[in-house]
Amino acid sequence: MHDSNGLELLDHDQCLDLLATQPVGRLATAARGAIVAFEVDEYDQAVGHGWGVVAIGPSEKVTNPTELAAVSKLPLRPWTSIERQIFICIRAHVVTGRRLRHATTSRPNGHT
Repeated sequence: MHDSNGLELLDHDQCLDLLATQPVGRLATAARGAIVAFEVDEYDQAVGHGWGVVAIGPSEKVTNPTELAAVSKLPLRPWTSIERQIFICIRAHVVTGRRLRHATTSRPNGHT
């Protein structure tokens, strides 16, 4: 299925799979308890393919010792040189994604 711009709509499982592939994403806000949007994307300029996934939901600082132990084992690391041991969990209520194919690929409406 495609949107009105010809971008392929990704299903929930495809979005979750893609979210797990990237070590860096963008968080729209980090206020404790706020509803946040977390975006991860990738674009290969050489072939003109890419995708983007957004997860939206309430955020909370991870404080439960069992959960902290679990997330501490994940291959997560800050993209700055400052080492922190603070983890934010997003309980994603909405997960959406789109995939972009090479610009010369025909869109469903026949346009390129």
